[in-house]
Amino acid sequence: MGTNRSGRKPLPSAVKRARGTYKKDPQRENLLEPKLEPGRPPKPDIVTGDAVASEMWDWLCGMLSEMKVLTLADRLIVQQIAINESVNRKLASKLLHGELTVAESQMYKFTSTTAVRLLGEVGLTPSSRSRLKVVSEEEEENPALSLVARQQVG
Repeated sequence: MGTNRSGRKPLPSAVKRARGTYKKDPQRENLLEPKLEPGRPPKPDIVTGDAVASEMWDWLCGMLSEMKVLTLADRLIVQQIAINESVNRKLASKLLHGELTVAESQMYKFTSTTAVRLLGEVGLTPSSRSRLKVVSEEEEENPALSLVARQQVG
């Protein structure tokens, strides 16, 4: 599979659907895109052994489950966010006590910007959330109704 693309990375169909992209032109939807079963991935040992990372894992899985976007395949991104949050909090504590070295201050800046980027990937920043649209449960359960609604808009 070729991943040497230039330009923006393609958005998943679920994001495009949530944004309403297919309302005007429903035939552009990639119907062959893999659809993953929703589910909460098991918490890895590296997260379980860290109280802050474990707390972040539980919070993040709860939020993503509530948004109905969490799948078993999201284990690595959730793990990265949880570990990043743990490192970031430790560095923030040192910063507040004036104990941060120059190298640690650079790491703090890196973990802070990484947090915003990773949370944006899963729809948990105000900017990424503003581009989503809520799909009613009736439309979600009845794809035919959703298709009819999309065709009536255009």
